[in-house]
Amino acid sequence: MKVIAKGNANIIIDYDDPLYLYRCLVRDSSLKINNLNTVENFKFLQKFKADEDNRLSYYLCTVELLQLQVNEIRDLLEEYITKFDTEVVYVFKLENLKPNYYDSLLWNDHFTRVYFSKEFSNKILIELKPKWIYYQSPYCRNCTHNQLKSRSNINYCYSHLVNNESYFFTNILGDLKHSLPPEFIISMESYMRGPKNIFKLLYETQKSLYVPLGTLNHSSEVDYNLLLLMALRDVTLFIEWDTSKDQHIYINFIDLDRKPSSKLSYWLKTHEKLEMFPDKVYH
Repeated sequence: MKVIAKGNANIIIDYDDPLYLYRCLVRDSSLKINNLNTVENFKFLQKFKADEDNRLSYYLCTVELLQLQVNEIRDLLEEYITKFDTEVVYVFKLENLKPNYYDSLLWNDHFTRVYFSKEFSNKILIELKPKWIYYQSPYCRNCTHNQLKSRSNINYCYSHLVNNESYFFTNILGDLKHSLPPEFIISMESYMRGPKNIFKLLYETQKSLYVPLGTLNHSSEVDYNLLLLMALRDVTLFIEWDTSKDQHIYINFIDLDRKPSSKLSYWLKTHEKLEMFPDKVYH
């Protein structure tokens, strides 16, 4: 076993199965607290998945909650956890959405990665984070936040995809367009013209859940809808083009993580910084 990726709160573990991975929460120094939060997050995912009216739920990568003995992965956890106050560890077992044959990276920035396979010329994988694809402020929340964070190399915004399907190849992947198979571009542009592509569904869902953060004062006011909205603002999409399958475009998303209600104070501070920021970006 080995850790192959580390996020703000989770590690991804390769356990020698080419089809699946483990995801383990390491946000807290206590293993018991991480276990409790993992179980709560699983319930959160199950509730989202069970909502038949939510068309986004179809694209959520299925996860399985597993209980492992700590000794099985303690060597991996010791770098992140200092308090081993239980004998078990809960992990998510999830599909490996980036198979090993995606061995080359065409593009890599803070929000987008494009992979291809040296072995299979008919496969391309895009990993991306749309973030706040719906926003109600007069300024663009994504682009203004990038300015605030000094991300000067990001000159695109996924919110444009809702009304401009060609934006993907004119702006986001414009520098790569001549390096990509024409069939891939045709398939993607056809998908983006669809009335219910993943970006439009994400936009509609974020819009339906919208709550003005400035109206909240205490974490006790944070409800399921706001937690879902904040989770949907931080998901990771995987768009795979594979001509060997019946459909050429396959969509999944992960990282629908239930945030602690206590994060409201952080969200409000960020909102205040953006409101006061002088170099806002407008579209």
